Amino acid sequence: MIFFCNTKITEEIPRRGPQPYDRGLLKSSNKLDVFKYSIASLSKIYQWKRVIIYYELDNLYKPRQKELEDFIRDEFKGHDLVLRNRRNSLQKDWEDMYELLNDELIWFYCNHDHIFMDSEYSYFRQVVEDMRLYNDELCSLGFSHWPETIRNASKLKDFKLEDSHFSGESLCYDSIQVINKKLYHAWWCTKRFPHPLPRPDWFENGLEYWGLAISHKMLGPYREFCRHFDGYGHILLYVGGAILNDACPAIGIPNGFFENDIKIRYGYEDNKSGWVNINPKKKLWTALSETGADYRFTLSDIPAFWEKRISEWDLAQNIDEMDMLNGKLEAVLGMIYTSQAYPIPIDLYNKIVNAQLLKHPEFIIDE
Repeated sequence: MIFFCNTKITEEIPRRGPQPYDRGLLKSSNKLDVFKYSIASLSKIYQWKRVIIYYELDNLYKPRQKELEDFIRDEFKGHDLVLRNRRNSLQKDWEDMYELLNDELIWFYCNHDHIFMDSEYSYFRQVVEDMRLYNDELCSLGFSHWPETIRNASKLKDFKLEDSHFSGESLCYDSIQVINKKLYHAWWCTKRFPHPLPRPDWFENGLEYWGLAISHKMLGPYREFCRHFDGYGHILLYVGGAILNDACPAIGIPNGFFENDIKIRYGYEDNKSGWVNINPKKKLWTALSETGADYRFTLSDIPAFWEKRISEWDLAQNIDEMDMLNGKLEAVLGMIYTSQAYPIPIDLYNKIVNAQLLKHPEFIIDE
């Protein structure tokens, strides 16, 4: 699979599209640091056949260009890296890049702020290998906006549950998908479009506007892969409406991440400044309350890309692991049960619960 990123790092607020995100009580981070955090989370999830990163920096960040490029080269050390400080925009850019696609699958990413949060990579890699079975079709895999994807799953035409994923027909042209080479060609190399398009979902001038939103097979995972850094309060009404910080909150960059000095504090009722405060039994996140949890998952759910950057652990005494696991499941299900208009079939529910229990096989539900 090819890793492809085409993005601009800017603090400008677009005149169209989502306006400032609601981060609740969480502090903001500058966009370049968020991009670096995203790159760090994604670099090791797959043995990339080629890495293509086309980026632009606004004037604020141009003094940090070398810092960014050094970081990218270090994260993707040993890979076939194509790095350019200009992103695709014109149709010719997209057509020219087609010649660089030396694999049938492409991690297609025209953003800077989606973070791979899973605690291991084997499930993601299994879904990717299963996706290769559809290479004769136009096909994509949604890797972010998981709560929204699950909520809308059963409304897909020809909705079907498979062992590792669900599938259905979709017109989705989001810029946060794994796509196959056939879909890339259909998007960018068939009909002509005169307007610059730096991403397929370019506000009202995106692929749909030019008649290039093509029905295709779309896959979705039973477990969250990536999360949008600023949460999902911007989700539009026609896909179920906003998913607020009380259900699936925005996230932050852990203190000490870039210094390899993350401090993990687990199971405590109170919070400690400078630490990542994790307690799945809490009902609120720190996005909503100073006494809430930064994360409501268990120790076995620590994001894989944090592990080598953790310097210190502080675990509360007498932790009831069953209570912790139940709290984690409650938090995950709270992310997807956010609209009465979008019921989740029981067989899909069972798949989701079992995907959360892969490290606890004794509790797997009999499907």
